[in-house]
Amino acid sequence: MHLKLEQVTKQFGRQLVFKGINAELNPSESLAISGSNGSGKSTLLKIILGVLSPTSGKVRFQKSGVHVNHPDVMKHVGFCSPYLNLYQHLTAEENIRFRLNGLQTDTISQKIDHLFDVFKLSFAQHRLLKTFSSGMIQRTRLIQAFASDPEIVILDEPTATLDHTGRKQLYDYITSMPTKNKLLIIASNDDEDLRLCTNELNIENFKP
Repeated sequence: MHLKLEQVTKQFGRQLVFKGINAELNPSESLAISGSNGSGKSTLLKIILGVLSPTSGKVRFQKSGVHVNHPDVMKHVGFCSPYLNLYQHLTAEENIRFRLNGLQTDTISQKIDHLFDVFKLSFAQHRLLKTFSSGMIQRTRLIQAFASDPEIVILDEPTATLDHTGRKQLYDYITSMPTKNKLLIIASNDDEDLRLCTNELNIENFKP
């Protein structure tokens, strides 16, 4: 998948969040979106995801030179954010399967089990989420982001509620993850998070 941002601008009323963002990401590349708290990192991710529309400009996805519409792109996206709601009355695994729209293949099941092991949550895989700490919930969000082996992984402040062990689990998994034909986008103001990516877009450079 190929991603291109063309003069992307977002304004809420009279508030200009950012203006004229241009960026291009090819398969097997990664992009860090940096900036201070409240600078618009999450807003830009929502525009890339198609949740928000830009005030002006375009977000384009292509595969093998052919334009791909946003609804089709989203079938290949794994997303994690601290504001991604999970269901407290479901178990960790039930939450993940719900997010995957009920995919039940053996490959998916094996991947889910493997990720629970990677993030050291196997002991709580079938526990209700309401019994989890904030760090355990964030690790569950990360598992669901990676579970379908997506072509595009988008992580918004992925280590915000993780302790040192949880951060290491995430960093080790990302650095070991096959990158061929995958896009990785991380929005963060944490230098360790940003170092996981090959390219950086500082959103502060696109403000008036």
